[in-house]
Amino acid sequence: MFQEAVFNQKKVSFNTEVENTKIEKEDAEILKDILVHLVKNSIAHGIELPKIRKEKGKNEIGNLTIKSYTKGNYIYLEVIDDGNGIDIEKVRKKAEKKDSKILTH
Repeated sequence: MFQEAVFNQKKVSFNTEVENTKIEKEDAEILKDILVHLVKNSIAHGIELPKIRKEKGKNEIGNLTIKSYTKGNYIYLEVIDDGNGIDIEKVRKKAEKKDSKILTH
């Protein structure tokens, strides 16, 4: 299923690839909250503004896919976008800064 939306001034095409898997209502509520958080983060921090995407030679509409599937006794969820990726060095520095604040307090 494809849908397009505008969120945070970013144009995003949503795609879902979801297997028909039954999960308990309680688990579904928890997963819903997690998925909403992941999707918002993907758009807010991953997918670039249309102008920047064009400058990088990308389509101005970002792609975001949510996949759900089972393997054995586990349900897997994936949130995939075609944004700029995670800056591992920036994440590491931020984690170190938070860790040092925790250790000094």
